[in-house]
Amino acid sequence: MARVNQTVFSCKRLNSSTYLIVENDRYEEHPFIYAKVVRSPAVLLLSDTGCGGGESSTPGPPSDTLRNFLETVPVADNGDKPLNPRKSTGGPTLSYLIICTHCHYDHILGIPSFRDACPAILASSNGKSFIEDDLPMHSLCLELNIPTPEYLISYWAEDMEKITYNDLPLGVQILHTPGHTPDELAWYDEAERHLYVGDSFYERVAVDKSYTQAIIFPKEGDIVVYMRSLEKLLSFVERENRGHHNSHVRIGCGHVTCSATDGLGLLKEVLKYFWDVIDGVIPVRESFERRREVYDLWQKDGDDRFSLMGPRRLVADARRLEHVMRARNPNLLSHPLFFQEAKSNRKPQPRDEHPDITRGSTKMSNFVPALVVVDMQEDFCQPNGSLAIAGGRELAPIINELLQESFVLKVATKDFHPPDHVSFDTSHPPPNNKPFESTVTVANPTNSADTKELALWPVHCVQGTPGAEIIEQIDITKIDVIMEKGRDKRVEMYSGFADMFGHKSEAASLDLGALMRGKGVTHVYTVGLAGDACVKCTAIDAQLEGFETYVVREATRSVDESQAGWGAAVKEFQERGIKVVSVDGPELARVKTVSGL
Repeated sequence: MARVNQTVFSCKRLNSSTYLIVENDRYEEHPFIYAKVVRSPAVLLLSDTGCGGGESSTPGPPSDTLRNFLETVPVADNGDKPLNPRKSTGGPTLSYLIICTHCHYDHILGIPSFRDACPAILASSNGKSFIEDDLPMHSLCLELNIPTPEYLISYWAEDMEKITYNDLPLGVQILHTPGHTPDELAWYDEAERHLYVGDSFYERVAVDKSYTQAIIFPKEGDIVVYMRSLEKLLSFVERENRGHHNSHVRIGCGHVTCSATDGLGLLKEVLKYFWDVIDGVIPVRESFERRREVYDLWQKDGDDRFSLMGPRRLVADARRLEHVMRARNPNLLSHPLFFQEAKSNRKPQPRDEHPDITRGSTKMSNFVPALVVVDMQEDFCQPNGSLAIAGGRELAPIINELLQESFVLKVATKDFHPPDHVSFDTSHPPPNNKPFESTVTVANPTNSADTKELALWPVHCVQGTPGAEIIEQIDITKIDVIMEKGRDKRVEMYSGFADMFGHKSEAASLDLGALMRGKGVTHVYTVGLAGDACVKCTAIDAQLEGFETYVVREATRSVDESQAGWGAAVKEFQERGIKVVSVDGPELARVKTVSGL
């Protein structure tokens, strides 16, 4: 990357919409800043802002801030034009949206230069207290004796949330990835198939071999939580790679690594490296005191791909809990990476030999239940619902009792259709538009040769109408997440996990399977409406996602309670290993025993 106009920033095109900006800063952090140009909505998305520019080992002009670079310095890969040129009025052409992958100084010191541009600033809702309670300490500005930038977070993003700007989708999804810091997040560019992971990890040696950088953990880090986040990222990338044999997800990091073409392979190597650190395979090369703790540098001899620097205490904690982590996470046990490579010389302990233990506020267990309340909406309930199911409203007391139990995650799904949804009878001309009788052929939006038959229904659960609301009898204060499904007018989405073609798409407001894996869920209990439609499909997809799945009979009603409807659903449950259980049965009694979750 050629440096231009004596600036401390250099820039090159990363993909069709995104540029990599590298800052040659005085702290020798060499932060990677990603700038994604979005035309609709008109916004420049910045992933972090670096160290502020100006003062550097390479002299630059006093006005050499990141904002000045973006608005005034020509970039060769952008036709010798600035990435966000100023208008005649002096303001930038595009508004700014800053995604803070975490709040360390080398990611936030550039924010003040954007103040009069009124940027939107996004951060992880998981790290709200970490950012707000003591930013000088948590940003490491206090340790470096430098001023802490003052800024306000405009939006606290939820895990797996898909981001909009001015009510328009950006094609960007947020993933909470705590561990390196509590507020760490990753974000996924769906169009470019590029995952940006902040400082969760990166390779050790710069491409031009001019410097090396270890993965650095602060004292607020947690390697146990971090390993779960790596597993979550691994599952996410595995899923996104399915069906894209020639276009695997790439990974960009906060330092050194900007576009790893085999993102899945990189994640597997990082996981193996950290297991090797935990198991003592990677030696300690250097030790020193920092922030009143002993820090170690773990690094192999030779040109190793990674190195790690952090408090010795964090690795010691992970070693003590390693056997519990393996007992808690079946995917961790069964992944061939751990059997064949990282753990080829030792058999894992059987899961049932390890008791539940509590570490801090997180209880680690191989039974982590979630409750999914399916479509308890006005249009599905009497007396006024357009697609009312007999006895649907009467389920509320039972469901509310279940919401009082200690499920680690309580999700409510809701149909949230556009007014011209493909399943509506009014969306099709007569005579083939009779609700409950007619069917239409629906094509897969990504493959027109793939088609399915779809039954037509009366208009129901239209976005912005009372019929789409969850009935008032349900205590929504006990629900953690409400997810919207069926938002794509082209396809039906009975399941809370995927549409009728098995896709995770814009038809849903979030990826329910990934959300559950991020919470460590092992068992899913489904209730609601309707047992022979959306409850059935949600339960089946939960099982396909790898969760042990139950349908609670007393908390479910069907469109057709006869043998042809609910009876057929039960038969399919049995064939797939899904259990229909009672509120008084042992399966739900087990939930009562985990009140510490």
